[in-house]
Amino acid sequence: VQSSPIKVVNNTESDDPKSLVSADIILDSVAVLTKSVGVIWDETANFRPNLGDTLEPSNLKLSNGLAQIEFLQGATVVLEGPVDFSIINPNEGSLTLGKLRAIVPEVATGFTISVPKGRVIDLGTDFGLHVHAGGSTESRMARNTPRGVIAVTEHCRVFVA
Repeated sequence: VQSSPIKVVNNTESDDPKSLVSADIILDSVAVLTKSVGVIWDETANFRPNLGDTLEPSNLKLSNGLAQIEFLQGATVVLEGPVDFSIINPNEGSLTLGKLRAIVPEVATGFTISVPKGRVIDLGTDFGLHVHAGGSTESRMARNTPRGVIAVTEHCRVFVA
């Protein structure tokens, strides 16, 4: 369930600012679900957005299908089910299981995807990731891309250009 980015209060309430504080935590939208093909949400998924919905930091679990997420910072991620993906902020996500392709324009340089044993920091290119059930991760970078990615793992840092 997404919360509203604003809280409406009754004018008859006290002018004391403390009375306007809500117990609800208000989160801003950080991405949009822009395309979906054959999406079947995992039966354990707590959140099942519809096409066109704005997305707050949240977890997306697909059993099947493709879902395209456009981050407000400019990166686009295509998820392929089965997948377990979390939206962290306007320029960061986390892939726990499954496949994704990221298209990262120069304006979104620094886009980061965390994986079980490290993270990938993009420098403005296209790349793919596949996290297997045991946590091992495969990565691919699109050909003919002018910039690269930095892979940061438990044991090393690798720059791929």
